[in-house]
Formats: sequence, C-alpha cells, structure tokens
Amino acid sequence: MTMSAQLQHLAQAYFHQDYDLEFSDPDEAVVAFVDGEGPGAARELAFELGGLLESSSDELELTELWIKTLGAAYDPTADGRTLREWFSHVRERLRPSPDLGAP
Repeated sequence: MTMSAQLQHLAQAYFHQDYDLEFSDPDEAVVAFVDGEGPGAARELAFELGGLLESSSDELELTELWIKTLGAAYDPTADGRTLREWFSHVRERLRPSPDLGAP
C-alpha cells in the first residue's frame, strides 16, 4: 500500500489525539482540512482516497494504515462505520459543490 501525503496530513494535523477538543465531529475536521489546505489539497486527497479504496478491500489493512501507520486518533468504527465507509464518506465531502462551478 502506498503512502498518501494528503491522507497522512489529514490524519496527523486534523485527527491528532486532541482533535475532538478542536472539532465537534469528524466532518468538521474534514471541512477544516478543505478550508485550511485549499481545493488543490482536497482534490489530491480525494484522488488518494479513490486509489486506496480501489486497491484495498481489506478492512484490517485500511485500519492499520489509518490508525497505526498514519497515527490518526479518530476511529470511525466507534461511530458505527467501517474504514471503507468512512473513507468513501470523506471522499464525497471533498467534492466541490455543484453550485460553485468548476474550480
């Protein structure tokens, strides 16, 4: 599994051990990533997530990457989601709104 620069940045800068003190929920952290890093980083992260979801069907592998390798403090299984479901959700959140037009 390849290392993803934007996914690593999301995990370490936005889902650090105190993320829940900074953000009211995980979606707010994703919005902060988009607002803070800009549309280019959001597109890159969406691309990384797409590649990751296509290349891995193993939930354990995704969990190892997110929690152990990248060091994210947020575990989506605590909210009843698999890592695959959560990564898909994040990818959807990164897509530009249709009313904003093309970037």
